[in-house]
Amino acid sequence: MKPLVRLVVAVAMIASLGACSWMPPLKFWDTGPKVGPGEVKVRELRRSLLCGTPSEAAVVRYFPTVEALTSWDSEDILHLDRIELPSDRAFVLVEQGRRQTGGYSIELRKTARVDEQGTLHMSAEWLEPGEDRMVTQIITSLCVLASVKPEPYTRVELVDKNGTFRAGVDIPKD
Repeated sequence: MKPLVRLVVAVAMIASLGACSWMPPLKFWDTGPKVGPGEVKVRELRRSLLCGTPSEAAVVRYFPTVEALTSWDSEDILHLDRIELPSDRAFVLVEQGRRQTGGYSIELRKTARVDEQGTLHMSAEWLEPGEDRMVTQIITSLCVLASVKPEPYTRVELVDKNGTFRAGVDIPKD
């Protein structure tokens, strides 16, 4: 009986290995939601707690190329040398604004909408520490870097989950 069990196990192992070799290569970095017409994927690349935003207001910045982004980040706020930036994407930096303590965060929605005028409409959830929470006693200025499909956008607008406008930036034409 044991030789039969060994044979069955061996055949099952060989069959499973053969099935794995027929699988298409998986691109874990390219997963995410499917987008429909007028939508683009938003991929978070990096975040930092100390972006140096001088005011409490949120700020959105748009960079059409890797070169534009790295030129802006000359003080190495985002430590871009630690990640591989996709050369076929544009970049949006969302800054939450200066806060007196830690415990704040932003969660970007994974898709954005583009309207007929070329405005990229992004949304995010603003997270704040609860009143009963212990938080770091340090001034923070959180920012999140995301990549988007490069398009001839005219403006980028950011709203929170309630639809309240948080920040926007006009994009000059080349």
